[in-house]
Amino acid sequence: MFRAEAHLGAGNAAAAADDINVVRSRSNAEPVMAGQVDIDYILDERLRELHLEVFRAMTLRRLGRIDRARTYNPIFGASIRDHHNLWPIPFSEIELNTESPLEQNPGY
Repeated sequence: MFRAEAHLGAGNAAAAADDINVVRSRSNAEPVMAGQVDIDYILDERLRELHLEVFRAMTLRRLGRIDRARTYNPIFGASIRDHHNLWPIPFSEIELNTESPLEQNPGY
């Protein structure tokens, strides 16, 4: 799925679909057509394939798609804010930076 994401990012939806179909064929799922592949499709497919195996929040943060967690998480979704897309900077790191000011990420 990571390679499919890379292919899609490079504008090659057909190669992304090919990668996804390799995984889907192992589970006897219907193949996907290149026109169906977008980042949301890849994220959904990754969730189906890697459920509980990958820390999904890292992928959503990397892609700036924390809104998906807000939308599809019935337990914590309502409490997720935009600033949760970034981690707080530890105060010890802020103190160690003496050459120039290091400001905390917004919201923390």
